[in-house]
Amino acid sequence: MKAREMGLVEPSEVSILDATAHHLKFIGFQEMYFENAFPASYGVTPDPKFVNKPRGVLSDADKASLSPEAYTAKAAAAIVETLGLSRK
Repeated sequence: MKAREMGLVEPSEVSILDATAHHLKFIGFQEMYFENAFPASYGVTPDPKFVNKPRGVLSDADKASLSPEAYTAKAAAAIVETLGLSRK
């Protein structure tokens, strides 16, 4: 609806939103899990070993100072290092 209001999609067009459950549908639940902030009625206590909060791999300064290509390459290298991956 917002895309139509913005003139990005014509009323005659059919649009499909591929929204993963991980982020868009359950972000509130995910945040409560990360913060251990469930109402008592939920009966949910997060297990710390499953609290895998998103975290940045590069700084805002990196993003501001690097070209999009260099930023992408540096971010990919940081992810590889964080995950302990290596080439086969």
